[in-house]
Amino acid sequence: MGLTLASASLTACGGSSTPLGGVHAPQSGFPTVATKNTTRVGAADAAGDAAAVALAVWPGAGQHPASVALVPNDWRSALAAAPLTTPPFRSALLVTDGDISGPTAEALERLVPTGVPSAGKVKRVVVGDAEDPGQSKPINADGPAALADAIDRSRLSAGAAITDSVVVVGTEGPDWAAPAAAWSARSGDPVLFVEKDGIPKQTIDAIKRRGRPLIMLLAPTSSVSTSVEQQLNNYGAVARITGATPTESSINFAKFRDGDRGWGLTDPGHGIAFGSTGHAIDSMVSAALSSAGSWPALLMLDGGKVPPVLKQYLLDIQPGYRGDPSHFLYNRGWLIGDTGVIPESTQAELDRLLEMTPANEAPKP
Repeated sequence: MGLTLASASLTACGGSSTPLGGVHAPQSGFPTVATKNTTRVGAADAAGDAAAVALAVWPGAGQHPASVALVPNDWRSALAAAPLTTPPFRSALLVTDGDISGPTAEALERLVPTGVPSAGKVKRVVVGDAEDPGQSKPINADGPAALADAIDRSRLSAGAAITDSVVVVGTEGPDWAAPAAAWSARSGDPVLFVEKDGIPKQTIDAIKRRGRPLIMLLAPTSSVSTSVEQQLNNYGAVARITGATPTESSINFAKFRDGDRGWGLTDPGHGIAFGSTGHAIDSMVSAALSSAGSWPALLMLDGGKVPPVLKQYLLDIQPGYRGDPSHFLYNRGWLIGDTGVIPESTQAELDRLLEMTPANEAPKP
């Protein structure tokens, strides 16, 4: 499975038919891959999406990651690895599923990491039980909470700046937890795990390293109980961020702001990534998009569709202009998944909702 438009497509705005790496593929028509306001990462699986995103963020010509982090095809491990996309590791995330082949192998060859000076010039990190190609730094532990803690300790020992906030998610419910990956890539906050009715010691340890941080609890009560929320208050100020659905929860997380913590996206002029429920790991391994470029927050579509609550939010932050539109703010969307995950009709609808409109025109419903 090569990294081409057929398997891990990603083209720039304007409809270019040349995917990353210079491999030409048949022309894809509007709106299969790119529209004027959206770009699709159109792979068939998480490994292809991760590889395409890695080569979009670090396309060569002097742009290379410091390291590559190989993660297993497991959402908890992928989510725990999201902070590795930030300094000092500045990792491209790639997915292995029993072996290193296809788009993962191709991206691994093309990325040419420069090494992490503060971690012995390591160029490859193997997370959890991912396949190890050799000459790699392993970060492994038993269970998601322990793995997240081990990643946090590895980053701090390599000189990462310690943050005064963390994101806590449940060990169940990947669709609810997925937006934490983008924020972690933006901020360097660790993503930590709790059980529905208990807090693992490793999670408590990671929180305590930060004194009494802001704890952004991104989980519904069905996956993390109110009892656990109350216990977390012993270690920091807890802000539970949730909603009636994963889509609404992701919107509330995108809006959330406490001082300089949280996205606070309540106005126009932002990057937004769109993942879909049922395919949360694809969005998690695409976290590096939020570490550079347009720094997008992640919003969850409902089974590839735009529910009313998301439509209204996008209308609320839709850019407007008076006079020359080239001097005003733009919104820009990334879609994670092929047309089997996010249909062409959804991409066309999102393109319209992201479009800059004349300020004297009422938004179209």
